[in-house]
Amino acid sequence: MLGFFLNGYLFFSIADHLFGINLGNENFINISCALTIAGYSGILTPGVPGGIGVKESISIILLSAYGFNKENMIMVLIASRLFSIIGDLIAFGIV
Repeated sequence: MLGFFLNGYLFFSIADHLFGINLGNENFINISCALTIAGYSGILTPGVPGGIGVKESISIILLSAYGFNKENMIMVLIASRLFSIIGDLIAFGIV
């Protein structure tokens, strides 16, 4: 559950602080669920290393169903993917 909420908080923070996109607090659970489903679909897709592109594609489909602008969501998803990779690299460097 902590990972679920942290993923949603990271997405909301990137959208708000970097791009000035207000997603609305009432959408937190919906967006977090969509991102979680998309994350698992990236893991379960065979032949795609690390689910690259799969997670983002599924996220765009699910988030656009809630009425969010696709272009804005693509920017936020790419930024969140970059932050995730940078975080992994920092953790690897520390270890």
